[in-house]
Amino acid sequence: MACRCGTEKPSPWSLGADRGHAEPCRRGPVDCEQRTVKFPSRSDVRTHAGVLCVCLAMLYTANLSTPGLRDRAGQLKGTDFMHFYVLGSLALNGHASALYDYKAQAAHAAALVPESSGVYYLPIYGPQMSLLFAPLAALPYAWALLMWSFVTTSIYALCCAAFWRMCPALRTERSTVVLLAAGSPAFFNLVAHGQNSAIALASFTAAFFALCHGKRFLAGLAIGTLIYKPPLGFAVACVFVGTLEWRIVGGAIVGAAAQLGAAWGYYGRDVMAAYWHSVLGVREISPLLDIKPYVPRFDCFEGERARERAHEWNLCLNRLSQNRDKSRLLWRDHLV
Repeated sequence: MACRCGTEKPSPWSLGADRGHAEPCRRGPVDCEQRTVKFPSRSDVRTHAGVLCVCLAMLYTANLSTPGLRDRAGQLKGTDFMHFYVLGSLALNGHASALYDYKAQAAHAAALVPESSGVYYLPIYGPQMSLLFAPLAALPYAWALLMWSFVTTSIYALCCAAFWRMCPALRTERSTVVLLAAGSPAFFNLVAHGQNSAIALASFTAAFFALCHGKRFLAGLAIGTLIYKPPLGFAVACVFVGTLEWRIVGGAIVGAAAQLGAAWGYYGRDVMAAYWHSVLGVREISPLLDIKPYVPRFDCFEGERARERAHEWNLCLNRLSQNRDKSRLLWRDHLV
């Protein structure tokens, strides 16, 4: 699109080789060539994504490439997955009474995987999660973690591919999209720690495509699967109730009821009562669930050394703040 001075102003969001001309120049008759947006181009995006992907891969590989089930930081490999593995084992062995007893779960985990000794998990997941992971609990822990990593990676890849196919402007940018998806820190966290966020990703993806095709009740069914992690389901429910999308709400209720009904049918009333008691008691343990910001401590240093370390930290934080402000101004200048 031509600007007032007769030159072209490229869009800062275009990934094309010619970088597009979607935005008119709003600066009047000035020398636009001196103000041409040079970031981000396709090569910029690909370079940054590639560097991030390689760095993350090297970091996680170095951390996890240790013999045994402990990483270089001393943490259990697949930290989050250990909880799901224990839940599945409890379901397989008929220890329903331990599903909401964190001490019993810790003892069972130590018996299954000695490296997990001393690790405790809060019993806040619905009993249906133990049924979901029961098949994996029949395998040794390392093999079960490997299988779960393959499942979550496949779900992530399929969801990314589905959204990529929905974006016509990205059809010719397949390799760039692959680099961006592979270089996501969330993806590395998902796999390295054996998290279950892929289930939520699949639920939201299914709901999105159902809504795109006008299938509101099916979208609700997909949203209802989020009952396995109530905070997610509650947040989404507030949105759809507030917008009076009753067909979606109805589908979500049916989907959630199907999950809880399966757990009720398998375990009975006592386990469901323990689950509701655990859900209602989350407020009591909320301090354990809050994110704690990292604050460097200097009480391990003495005298002059402590003051030097504190001064170094202050300089570092000040430089980071200055760089952030400069980046913000530069980015705003590119967008104006």
